[in-house]
Amino acid sequence: MAGYEFAPDEYVVLKAAEVYHEKGSSFASHKYSEMILTNQNIIIPKKGLTGKVKGYEVFPLADIRIVDGVPQCRLDTSDFMDVKLEVSFKSSLESFVFWGMEPKDEVRSWINAISNILVGTDAPDDKLKAKGVGALEDGDKIADAFGRVLGSFENAFEKKRAQAAPVIAYRCPSCNASVKGRVGETVTCPFCGSHITITQ
Repeated sequence: MAGYEFAPDEYVVLKAAEVYHEKGSSFASHKYSEMILTNQNIIIPKKGLTGKVKGYEVFPLADIRIVDGVPQCRLDTSDFMDVKLEVSFKSSLESFVFWGMEPKDEVRSWINAISNILVGTDAPDDKLKAKGVGALEDGDKIADAFGRVLGSFENAFEKKRAQAAPVIAYRCPSCNASVKGRVGETVTCPFCGSHITITQ
């Protein structure tokens, strides 16, 4: 990588072709660049309008927060169509937006590589799962909650409908005993045990 001064014991671990460092800028100002992971740093070439490299943003891996032996990096999909590598450094929280064919898999590779460099093991599963509305686990939770709400509405509707219907006396078709209930309700005959749906 021309122009970047590698430390004597520094080497390239991973490269990503289309990434931008999100700094709260507008979408129009996002500039995609390559991003390089070495065994010591995350490096992003800063390019001018002509595409010529004018310098480098360098994020030392030693500055990444480690909590309970886990480097604080995660896959973030909370923004519409953006797949991000979110990294918590000691002095800041940085987001790197990945673009390409399989951005989630690429971010997972970076998280595992950073974890292996810093603590010698792969990242825990919860750091590799997508966080945000687009995530499967969150989608399942939303679907479950929606199902519960819908079920509550159906139950409330059925109760209201049942309360509105008057209780009537009905003859059991099996034993001719008198049973009571509302139209549309299924009751059990107390004499013969038959299940009866009350009709008018």
